[in-house]
Amino acid sequence: MANRTSPSVTMTLTEVDALVDTVLNKKTRHLADPVKIWETGLAQANRNYVEARWPARRENAISRRSNTLNDAFRAVHGFYEAQWKIDRVWEISYRGKSYYERWELGYVCARTELDAANVGWAKYATMITVWTDVIRREGLGVREVKPGGWSEANKLNMEKAAQFSKKIAEVSESIKQYQAKLDGYRQQQLLLLEEVHGG
Repeated sequence: MANRTSPSVTMTLTEVDALVDTVLNKKTRHLADPVKIWETGLAQANRNYVEARWPARRENAISRRSNTLNDAFRAVHGFYEAQWKIDRVWEISYRGKSYYERWELGYVCARTELDAANVGWAKYATMITVWTDVIRREGLGVREVKPGGWSEANKLNMEKAAQFSKKIAEVSESIKQYQAKLDGYRQQQLLLLEEVHGG
């Protein structure tokens, strides 16, 4: 069974369940706030929520309920327009000279992909110069992560910073090991040179 936690960063699980019940009921569907639907994150992906709330052994049962929920969301008046009225967290990346050179820079908050690209370029242009000397606006990548404001984006940035701290520690340890080997090689070289010149 999937974990029963709220898919939303701004709403409790009880509030999400109540909103879903309102949408699924045709008599109360007109009362549902389409902006709130997008804030739950269920408009983008509801499978984990469906599996957790209505456990089922058969795959077709899960898919059927997921599709039913998606159809109910789309039937809410103003559903499609509401997607541009919420803040989202976007991951900003950059692709260098080759296909394999891709760096995940960080996260920003914006409502649309274009806004996210503009914010990301302004925020991370300096960081791009650390990775490469090729700075191209078209190399910027934008990927929607989930609904959320700057607090959520900064939380993810802090997690990424912690990952870098771990990598720095690993690289530093490797440098120490190679430095020890290098010192050993140099000592051997000096001893050999002393023997050559002294012999």
